[in-house]
Amino acid sequence: HDSARAAAWFNRAAGQGYVDSQFDLAVLYERGDGVRQNPKAALKWYLIAAKAGDNQARDRAGQLAGQMPAQDVAQVRELAARFTPVPRDPVANTL
Repeated sequence: HDSARAAAWFNRAAGQGYVDSQFDLAVLYERGDGVRQNPKAALKWYLIAAKAGDNQARDRAGQLAGQMPAQDVAQVRELAARFTPVPRDPVANTL
């Protein structure tokens, strides 16, 4: 298990709009597992996954936001709202 390598792959997939990877990346940022612990980054990815319909991410975002200063939450909400996934490479998942 290489947490830093996993985080790098989750980051790449999350940026391409894969909701499960967005949630998993948020968990890594929240725990500081494979990445430096970063509650703002965790909240950002939870909010992005929640917007895509992930209920667990929505619940976790609410809990985490409740532990953060309102100014930080507002800043992160703005960042999450501006998220646009990078285009996926259709050839990447073919054999």
